[in-house]
Amino acid sequence: FEWTIIFVSSLAVVLSGLFFYYKFRKNSLIVEFSRGLSLLKTRQGLNIFLYSALRYLTFNTQFVLVFYFLGVKESWLVLSMGISLVFMAKSLMPSFNLLSDIGIREFSALLFLPLLGLPESTIIAASLCIWLINIFTPSLLGTFLILKSKLGFLF
Repeated sequence: FEWTIIFVSSLAVVLSGLFFYYKFRKNSLIVEFSRGLSLLKTRQGLNIFLYSALRYLTFNTQFVLVFYFLGVKESWLVLSMGISLVFMAKSLMPSFNLLSDIGIREFSALLFLPLLGLPESTIIAASLCIWLINIFTPSLLGTFLILKSKLGFLF
């Protein structure tokens, strides 16, 4: 079962990449992005890649830990593969503001994670926890800090 998830996840990523490459290779935005990447030095590109990988691993680890906190007994590898599909689906769906992001995260999680045998209520709870940790709480703290610096009160 685990190897099936790994295979399907890998195949989905490769096919998505090929689709977007062939679909948008003539698109001026993609061409401009490619030109911008070619201007980077190897070290800069490597640093960007490493920071991106660290960010991805951080979010993936958060999601897995929240699932474990909620009592899920699935292996780390299987959860990571499912979460990778959730991130891919979330990246492909447009979101317009802070509140629309919350629905997209849950919808994309509900597309893939039930295939792992996870209860839908646990999936939604984990997604909401991740949203609260990574989006809502920093936004709330930032709002208070801006109000304090602009208006000089609240603390």
